[in-house]
Order: sequence, then structure tokens, then C-alpha cells
Amino acid sequence: MALWTSFLVACVETMIVFAFLDPVTLGFEGLVPSLTALRPMIYGCGFFLFWSFAFIAAGLTAYMLETSPRGKS
Repeated sequence: MALWTSFLVACVETMIVFAFLDPVTLGFEGLVPSLTALRPMIYGCGFFLFWSFAFIAAGLTAYMLETSPRGKS
């Protein structure tokens, strides 16, 4: 369950972040002559970064919900 939920959250995060931040306009033109060719790789790395953070957060939440102290519900 946490894997699917974190995937959907990563999709939304990627759309929002890269709608406002274009990798080409961040000032890296001097490093690589053709950063536009690397744009899909940057989008993919950003998506997997967001997915891993969302999966860790969802996994920790699920763990904390399942391991409540004894005697309390």
C-alpha cells in the first residue's frame, strides 16, 4: 500500500516542482554545453528522489500505526 501511495505522491510532486523549476534555467548552462539533452534524466532522477522520500515517510507512518504501545488502541 505504501509503495502505490508514494508513487502517486511522487507523480504530483514531480509535476509541481518541475512546472516551476526548469533545469535549464537554473544557471547550469556554463557547465554542460547541451543541458537540454540531460533534461529527461534530471526529471527522472527528481521523480525517483521524490518517490524514495515519499516511500520512507509512508513506510514509517505505517510502522508507527502498527506498533502502538500495548494496552492502548
